[in-house]
Amino acid sequence: MDTQRNNAIFDPHLHLFDLDEGDYFWLKNALPPWPKISLIQRNFTPADLKLPVHFQLDGYAHIEAGFNNAHPAAEIAFLEQKYKRAHCAISYAQIDQDPHTFKEQIQDFLRYATFVGIRDISEGANAERLLKPEVVSNFALLESHQLIFEAQFELHQRSITNRLCDLAKAYPTLNIVLNHAGLVTPESFDDWHTAIKELARFDNIAIKYSGFEMIDLPLNDPFRKTVLTTLVTHFGENRVMFASNFPICLMTSSYASLWQQYYDLCPNKALWQKLSFANAKRIYQIQK
Repeated sequence: MDTQRNNAIFDPHLHLFDLDEGDYFWLKNALPPWPKISLIQRNFTPADLKLPVHFQLDGYAHIEAGFNNAHPAAEIAFLEQKYKRAHCAISYAQIDQDPHTFKEQIQDFLRYATFVGIRDISEGANAERLLKPEVVSNFALLESHQLIFEAQFELHQRSITNRLCDLAKAYPTLNIVLNHAGLVTPESFDDWHTAIKELARFDNIAIKYSGFEMIDLPLNDPFRKTVLTTLVTHFGENRVMFASNFPICLMTSSYASLWQQYYDLCPNKALWQKLSFANAKRIYQIQK
């Protein structure tokens, strides 16, 4: 890597924790009960985002981390006040709530310069929320403001994947970002692969390559490469993003080791530059 552009990383999925200021009920109570969760039950700041000297962190998207789910805008306010580094923010909002309440919440978020979208974690049975009729109006509102919807559920849930395809078709200018490679596991790979081929047909759906530490998959496990190859095959080079899920990634590797492994997975610098930087900068609407 001999240019600044090739050195640059924009991390589209990380979390900063301040356990003194925020609630973080899930983290403080070890939910989910990951065996190594104690490694992340502390404060994390941008100073902890340490990379090898040949990489440069250009910016990041901060993804909601349960700072205060009763008043989610408090997390954005906290981040904007405390950290001056280039970042954008994805806040928490429940996608199936009453459209009037949802609109009020979005208006609250829009007061903040770093706000670019929302995430609603709907793993397991919670994914049924995406089937509710309120979601249609709420997606329309997100599209009208050119915001991002971060979808986090197991893609092998076929009815939910079909619903997301319908929503992507109905709202073609709304950027939908699938979190953590669609929560694929070796056991669910075949059904996940079928879902990936369906979702990839929609140009407004992108996917983040991340989250393997949540299934305790070692950094050098060949399954990681299989997933990346599959994603690039179907989504192409412009809708896949390397992401860290920091500090959750620390349960299997350091931040530096993770990005070095991502670099090593790329057969050429052009692909690396897209997956580590350009795609995320475009999708998260960061102008520089």
